Amino acid sequence: MKKTGGRFEMHELEQLLRKYYGYVADLEGSGVEAFDLFLVRDKIQRILDHSTPDDTLPAALCEQVYRLDDWLWRQRARFLAVVGQRELQHARRQQNSPRSHWWWYLDELRLRPIELFAPQVLPEFLVERQPVIRTPALVPA
Repeated sequence: MKKTGGRFEMHELEQLLRKYYGYVADLEGSGVEAFDLFLVRDKIQRILDHSTPDDTLPAALCEQVYRLDDWLWRQRARFLAVVGQRELQHARRQQNSPRSHWWWYLDELRLRPIELFAPQVLPEFLVERQPVIRTPALVPA
């Protein structure tokens, strides 16, 4: 995790969230774009996984991750129609993706990912202890 002046560097995470939004908002794109979505989500997870207890993720960014994940989950049928189940299985094997990276397993999951992986996806220490201020969000409610 990059730090500047003792502060958590969030610029890269914000950029990745914008890309993630763009891909989730346009799941009708090509299969290549669909797999790019997964690679972007992997990078977001890598940032979260490499954060330390001293790093703090603002509540608004945390909420964006959850909302975009939920949006992807709700559109999984459309995503699978674009990508194809066999292609997804092949790509998943190639990436050697762990089960905690649920986005690679959209064809197999039956429960919402938030119910399965929430503690692993976003450790509690990453979330600030302040109220969430509602601002115009990237994702429709």
